[in-house]
Amino acid sequence: MEYTVRKIQSPPTNDFDWHAWDVAETAELTFFSKPCDIRPRIQLRLLHDADHIYGFYRVEDCYTLARHSGYASEVWKDSCVEFFFHPAGAGGYFNLEMNAGGSHLMQFVRNPRRRPDGFQDFTRIPPEHGTKVSVHTTLPQTFEELPGPTTWMLQFTLPIETLQPYCKVPTPLDGQRWTANFYHCADDSSHPRWMTWAPLTPTNFHAPQFFQPLLF
Repeated sequence: MEYTVRKIQSPPTNDFDWHAWDVAETAELTFFSKPCDIRPRIQLRLLHDADHIYGFYRVEDCYTLARHSGYASEVWKDSCVEFFFHPAGAGGYFNLEMNAGGSHLMQFVRNPRRRPDGFQDFTRIPPEHGTKVSVHTTLPQTFEELPGPTTWMLQFTLPIETLQPYCKVPTPLDGQRWTANFYHCADDSSHPRWMTWAPLTPTNFHAPQFFQPLLF
């Protein structure tokens, strides 16, 4: 498996027009790391310019919820899409997690071995850096679980400058080879689910050994 992030000359619009991103490859999350009685359809498109990565998730969901708001809140408990990526030569990987209401968190993990307070060696990206990532969705910021089918979209802009205090990423991005995985989860849903693009085992998203090539 691999995903090619194609280059654009100007930033895409934040109007949730899926077809405006047709130049991008489409990745689809099809692997369930635990049995689940519903089958959401999760698609992702990525683009880049010299110093930004742009992402667009399209989520055909059920039992969607977003109870947490604000930067670094527990967004993984809500209906959440995630982008984990390891830049070339970095001493760790970043996890960007975004819920259906547009709240997000970001960390840099050097050793993902679990501890009660997080991981063996990691940094919670502070607001002065993490809030430079912009996230927009088609749903309200917070809401209780929606029982019926819901299609929602999320767009994000990730400035490479956000990463530089933790690892030096050369710009422009052209020609670089990273590794990554894409996820969907909803831990506190009445129908919890954990979906991935690249298969992994066991149910642990913090598993960089299963990341696959991300080509710019």
